[in-house]
Amino acid sequence: MISDDTLREGLQTPGFALTIEEKLKIAELLHDTGIRRALVSYPSAHVSESIVTRKIVDGKYFEKTFALGRALKEDIDAIVMLKFPLWILENMKSRNL
Repeated sequence: MISDDTLREGLQTPGFALTIEEKLKIAELLHDTGIRRALVSYPSAHVSESIVTRKIVDGKYFEKTFALGRALKEDIDAIVMLKFPLWILENMKSRNL
């Protein structure tokens, strides 16, 4: 299975930024091409990253949506606050994260 990271790594060019609406359009296009797993953001970087991640999860663009975070409490808390589906939280618990 292919996992896409366009919405995270594809937006790392200095001076380049997209609106939440533009990111959602990209998520829609990726979904339409058959992408089912995507790394979409780094929530602790900016509030807009949390907002777009929540909208992507709520919109069910992908079967599995991932957010990037460091092994730091504040990053993990930012991801947990997005209320990802239970399978992610259970996976974190099983690994003692």
